[in-house]
Amino acid sequence: MFRSRALPFDPRTNKIASLQSLKFHHGGLYEDYVSALNRDIADTPIQNADLFTIITQSFREARGEECEFSQISKLYQICLGFSRIFNNASEIYNHDFYFDCIAQPSEPSGELADALAQAFGGMENFKSEFLKRALGLFGSGWCWLVCDERGANLEIITTQNADTPIVHGKIPLLACDLWEHAYYADHQNARKFYVENFLRFADFGFASDAYFQAKKQGLDSVKLYISELHPAASSRCDCGCCG
Repeated sequence: MFRSRALPFDPRTNKIASLQSLKFHHGGLYEDYVSALNRDIADTPIQNADLFTIITQSFREARGEECEFSQISKLYQICLGFSRIFNNASEIYNHDFYFDCIAQPSEPSGELADALAQAFGGMENFKSEFLKRALGLFGSGWCWLVCDERGANLEIITTQNADTPIVHGKIPLLACDLWEHAYYADHQNARKFYVENFLRFADFGFASDAYFQAKKQGLDSVKLYISELHPAASSRCDCGCCG
């Protein structure tokens, strides 16, 4: 059974989301994703899989690709649907990463600042492009700063709904939640103000560490990040100290 993580900051003092918004976002929606995933994988061949594997393999299975889950009965696939498993598992990871990205306002390290300057011409140009891409996303989803599996080639991408960069060979460095639940309680439909505020107070120190780890470990840095928050079944216990 996976467990909800606690917020990595004091929700009473966050500069991007209000206490009321975070109570719903983390205490309601995020915990619902965890509960739904646990319910859907209980007593199935994947109940002991780690979260990274569930995300990547359920994505492939939902697309009809052969993967390590493909031996599961067709009846199980039809009745449950790997797309639902992917959606919940992916949104757990996406939200974990987002909550770290809004933990505390901080500036990028020299290494990340240099990479942003090379890729976008500087911090202000990066923020302008990030805002443009975020506002250009129709409907719900995410805006990301990512690099490739070698920790190179920084770019800004958007993903629709529960989609996540890690199933497309991209390593997230910064994530902005563009579902309305992330900002509607505070800003109604003013997505522009929300994204501007996000960029003003984002935790670029966390993004810098993600970039450092990506250059050092590639996609394994994502696996390590996930495993530290959500240990594999063999590492989980029922004492309440894990996950």
